[in-house]
Amino acid sequence: MSNSSETPKGFNPYEAMDREWSMLFNELCYEVFYKNPKGQQLLAHMENKFFRSPVAFPNKEPSWAYFNEGRNDLVRSFTNAIQTFVAINSAKAQAKSKADSELATKKGRKKNIRPV
Repeated sequence: MSNSSETPKGFNPYEAMDREWSMLFNELCYEVFYKNPKGQQLLAHMENKFFRSPVAFPNKEPSWAYFNEGRNDLVRSFTNAIQTFVAINSAKAQAKSKADSELATKKGRKKNIRPV
């Protein structure tokens, strides 16, 4: 049996794996840097030391700017992961709350129906 007949058209297993890893990375960053007080201190330190400092210096070799930008990119990815995790879970919680509310309303209506 050929591989193309086994895999649904348009499905890319690498994209699915990448999405799964991205979700795990977001959760890990949230747990390490947001929920943990020491992690919050570490992220704040990295932001102050790397992200809020100049990328390039006149007296440094030009390649130094690429190195600094790489460190900045790490800090940005940690912060973005935390924000994404919070946003996704907030949206899920709101959707669940709305569904629970609608279900409770439907159940309430069923209780109020009286046979004639």
